[in-house]
Amino acid sequence: MTYLRVNQEQVNDRAKLLMHRLVARRISQQPELIEVVKRTVATGPRSLSSNQEWLEILGRKPEEVRKMITSRSSQMTRLRLSSPFVSVADLKDPTIRKRVWKIAKKGKIMKMQATAYGE
Repeated sequence: MTYLRVNQEQVNDRAKLLMHRLVARRISQQPELIEVVKRTVATGPRSLSSNQEWLEILGRKPEEVRKMITSRSSQMTRLRLSSPFVSVADLKDPTIRKRVWKIAKKGKIMKMQATAYGE
């Protein structure tokens, strides 16, 4: 019997991308979320280069922020590791996280249903 080994790093990257797709959807409905996140990052340690990068992204128009945070670029894959959106976008909800992780583990980036945020 052959078992396929799950690449945990790829699963985590896919899960973070899925979560940021949920955040992008939330931003389209609540663009003020960007300002909340920007304040959070601005009060964080200035020594973290990722904080400076996030501030640059958050200073853009909401449409651009949405596009950037869901980009598959290596820069955004790296920045999603230290995403400031996790604390303010209901991404700590264990039910959502479990659902996202399950989808990511399957190796598919699927369109998540609006019900993830109770919409």
